[in-house]
Amino acid sequence: MEAFSLASLFSGMLVGYWTDRSGDVRKIALLMNLFQIAGNLFYFIGFFPWILLLGRFISGIGAGLNTVMYAEVSRSTTAEERTSVLTCMFALRQLSISFAPAYNLAIANINFQLGGIRVTEENFPGILMAVICIIFEFVFFFFYFNLSEEFQWEEEKKRRKAREAESSYGACDSRTSLGEELEKKLLQKSFSSPNSKTEEGEEVKRTQMPSTALDGAKLDEPPLNAREIYRRGTTIIPPVMQTDFGLGNRENSYLYMATGGESLVVYVMVILLSKWRIQDRSMILCGSAVIVYALVHNLLLGLYLLPDTPDLLPYFVAGCMVMFAGVPAVCVCTMCLITKLVDRRAQGLLHGVRRACNSIGIVIGPLWGGGFVFEPLPLYILPLAFVLLYAVSPILHIKTDVFDDV
Repeated sequence: MEAFSLASLFSGMLVGYWTDRSGDVRKIALLMNLFQIAGNLFYFIGFFPWILLLGRFISGIGAGLNTVMYAEVSRSTTAEERTSVLTCMFALRQLSISFAPAYNLAIANINFQLGGIRVTEENFPGILMAVICIIFEFVFFFFYFNLSEEFQWEEEKKRRKAREAESSYGACDSRTSLGEELEKKLLQKSFSSPNSKTEEGEEVKRTQMPSTALDGAKLDEPPLNAREIYRRGTTIIPPVMQTDFGLGNRENSYLYMATGGESLVVYVMVILLSKWRIQDRSMILCGSAVIVYALVHNLLLGLYLLPDTPDLLPYFVAGCMVMFAGVPAVCVCTMCLITKLVDRRAQGLLHGVRRACNSIGIVIGPLWGGGFVFEPLPLYILPLAFVLLYAVSPILHIKTDVFDDV
């Protein structure tokens, strides 16, 4: 897992920058998917440990495909619809994660010969994912075209019609320069004025919005810490369930499926709240408050948790469920908020940096959780401090007028 995360850490930023520079999303996505196919085939072969490691690393390079697709969606949607669309993408990803435990149970008894390779539950995921990626390659090649180009073309048509309508009412050429300056000012205020209808994705130089870009960069910390909390939680569940409650893999799978289903419910709630014009920053603060409660709950429970104490199992499950309810809201709403603060032409690099933060959290989480699984103070105190820090940072350090409409 760490090899995959390490490769995706760098590939996300490089591929994102490449996407911003070239704009040819279709070719880049097809190329990244080839890395996914090769990596999964290496994982399936897996004769030696270094082949498995190489396979995961190559698949991590192909994970830059996620950066390409998120950036394309960010460039192809308006600020009003972006939160719901990106949340749907997150929900689909979470749906696959939720089915993963059931998938493990389904392939537990697989054992057959394929050519010279023995197929078991350990290497079967490699060949299955390779086949899925091959199907995706053909479907993407024949049925997908660059959405951002179509979106920009539609936006240009709307602006042209607006200019024609204005000229039909007797607009003079002498007012053109004044109208352009007014359009730029309205665009700069579109992040702070609820009544402004100007799209934030117009072609605007970043020098016109220096504080906006700076304030958006400050929000990279929440998804990193939230992802680290998520991975640490998934790491400590098996040893705690086995040592303190005497439960095994089947019970762990049930708990993982329950938390995955809960995350889907949270994503649906985020979609509905975004359609009701609830601000992204409000949902971020609510998610942070839920995470704070979960960390305090698990900290107090860990101080009193002893081996063979089945009476405390409901409290442990409740703490995990609450924690996994707050993480999705923080991650998806932070991502949606940042995409509205950054120029449309820099969305690829933005999502690359975001993916890098997620990868760092995915690497740190299991290491931290595995090292302090039975030490509740270091396990929960430091993440709690970070959550409190970024929860109050929008109030103390970030200009609130930047987020009034997002």
